[in-house]
Amino acid sequence: MKKLSFLITVLLFSAASAFADVYTVCSGKAQVARDSGKYFLNADIAIQYDDLEKNYYLYTKANMTNTKILLSENDLEKIRYALTKYKEWVKIAKEHNVEMDKEIPDSSIETKVFWEHGKDQWHTASGFKLTLKAVSQNLQQHYLVISSNKVISPQSEYINIKLDPLYFNEVNAEALLAALQKEKIESVKEEYNKKKAAQDLFQ
Repeated sequence: MKKLSFLITVLLFSAASAFADVYTVCSGKAQVARDSGKYFLNADIAIQYDDLEKNYYLYTKANMTNTKILLSENDLEKIRYALTKYKEWVKIAKEHNVEMDKEIPDSSIETKVFWEHGKDQWHTASGFKLTLKAVSQNLQQHYLVISSNKVISPQSEYINIKLDPLYFNEVNAEALLAALQKEKIESVKEEYNKKKAAQDLFQ
């Protein structure tokens, strides 16, 4: 993995990225459940783009660990689809006054994950699976939930990562879906490239 040629500040996080030319193209809010769902803590997420490798990453903190989940264009489309389907199901749940706990079809993602373990020590593992579900806490509260399996670093069986399930309520899911639209992401990338080209003049 290539070292940073320069540091790009992530809008939501103070930690520096360990990837070259990585910047945020979309950010959002989620929650993580505590005490079996009795209360929730706020969590920030970001979709980042690696301009050198032409890859996307879902960046968050899993169990207080800086975590990057590799995403393709197709994976982003799956997330858009899941958010849209979640909205449809919420409407149905409210109309029929029922609860739901159902995985969204054709939305699972299998990919690689990168996580920080110790200062400036990053690990990676494949076989990382994201599951997207629509889950009701009660008749009034319905969430899109992104969870994962646990994977182990090839370097040590004692170093592993599992995503703290991310809960998106209706407001946060709607905001994320809007921010994830292709035209908005392309607009952010275009603006970044303009600024980068301007800075490249001073060499």
